[in-house]
Amino acid sequence: MTRGRRSSSEQNRNLKIAGCLAVFITLFGVLAWWLAPQVERQRIEATSDVGELKGEIVVDIDPWIGYGVLCSDAFRQNLRRVGYAWTCHNDGGDYPERLRRLAAGESQLAVITVDAYLLNGGQYDFPGVQIFVIDESKGGDAIACWQDRIAGIDDLKNETGWKIAFTPGSPSHQLLRSMANDFGIRTLLSAVGDWRVETNGSGEALRRLVDRDVACAVLWQPDVARALSQEGIHVIHSSAVTNKVIVDVLLVGRDFAADNRSIVRSVTREYFTTLRSFRDNPEQHREELKDFVQEYGDFDPSDEQLASMFEGVAWVNLRDNAEAWLGVGGANRYFGLEEAHRFALEIIRAEEGRERFLADFQPAEVIWSEPVRDLYLASGAYDAAQGADTVTEPLTLPFEPLPAAEWDRLRAVGTLKGRDIVFERGSTTELNYRSREGIDQAMEDLGRYPRFRIELRVSHQESGDVEAKQRAALERGETVRQYLIDQFDLDEDRLRVIVQSPDQRRMRPGERFKAWEARLRQVEITLMTAPL
Repeated sequence: MTRGRRSSSEQNRNLKIAGCLAVFITLFGVLAWWLAPQVERQRIEATSDVGELKGEIVVDIDPWIGYGVLCSDAFRQNLRRVGYAWTCHNDGGDYPERLRRLAAGESQLAVITVDAYLLNGGQYDFPGVQIFVIDESKGGDAIACWQDRIAGIDDLKNETGWKIAFTPGSPSHQLLRSMANDFGIRTLLSAVGDWRVETNGSGEALRRLVDRDVACAVLWQPDVARALSQEGIHVIHSSAVTNKVIVDVLLVGRDFAADNRSIVRSVTREYFTTLRSFRDNPEQHREELKDFVQEYGDFDPSDEQLASMFEGVAWVNLRDNAEAWLGVGGANRYFGLEEAHRFALEIIRAEEGRERFLADFQPAEVIWSEPVRDLYLASGAYDAAQGADTVTEPLTLPFEPLPAAEWDRLRAVGTLKGRDIVFERGSTTELNYRSREGIDQAMEDLGRYPRFRIELRVSHQESGDVEAKQRAALERGETVRQYLIDQFDLDEDRLRVIVQSPDQRRMRPGERFKAWEARLRQVEITLMTAPL
């Protein structure tokens, strides 16, 4: 028995030793596995130029052509000279995933539109700060329609049975929302409806348009150019005529920005150095953009398509960023980026069910102007070469005088959302409080369309003393015209008043007779542009 117990004890001891050895071997294997990449990395750094790098910076992008400067060889080389490797990671436009990666530190920077950040940033506690404006879409996004079906924006209010193909959540969707809000097309702000034909991308929307499954499609380049090559298709609305509706910005992760201010300054400096170089060498810019579209967009554009895409983007230089967007310099500094956020929020909140969306949000919470301010103040003559005075307040732009015959040749873009512009009882020269408030709201919308002339259209009932009613209608229009000049500093050459007959202001689908009669007394603000 004693011997047996002793043998069992030895066996247990051997088992414990074997167990310890197994654990040791396992731990050693794990440690070796964990150290191997680091050892290999040290070996690579010791025998290459990688060891000279201060670090790698990853920016998440999609194939929008405006991001081509950030992913150009020229920019990458400029950053390499100051010690940083630069990688563009293409997520194809997956905004939630992009912001998740930024929040997790898997990328240090990301590009995004203002509206997309507002729509998607909240679920990640807005993980990045916007350090500068990259560009504005200026024709890169558009709403194209069959001309025999929808001739202009107002047809979407006056006709029925139309459908629109669009990609939900895309920047072009924001263009559709803004048109619906500003021109009073309530149907388009509904989350449901027979008009909605949701697509996965601009290419599918274009196909639905070409096949005549829909009357209109919301597209972005190069599909805008492709659509216009089809006879009978035209553009009724485009980012080319809007102001601060689709704005692209560069985000830096908050934690990364707090711990790496010098890197952020380097990225900012080298970006604007590259952009200035492209301004001086447009052919190089085009070649870099073509390479970008081919690599990240998997598309080989023709020279004509590339030119169209190029024209659809307005890159924002250092001076404009500082003076017109971030409010950190210039004699007439302007906080355009904050305004872009307010525009975007207004448009998003106009959609059904979103009235309280980000109710307590302040644009300044997601903007960090320090990198641009420091570079701008240190730039001196660098800025002076970048062009004339920056455009700040969009309502005060000058317009050349236009003869009546030329006014008559202009075409209507669309009539802004109707407001009750009503006068005090018995007066044609005194606006009541509600009317002044309505005009003030209309001017906020007008700020998104700084290049259009304005027709103030008034009408009257054809009963009783028609001539007297025509004179009264004209007086109402002139009163509104003078109010716009006095209160908002609109150029008087931008405005004219016309009196319409009742049959020119026809009843809309579902509109009651009394509502139509009331609308005859309204002063309508119609945007005008050059004829096709």
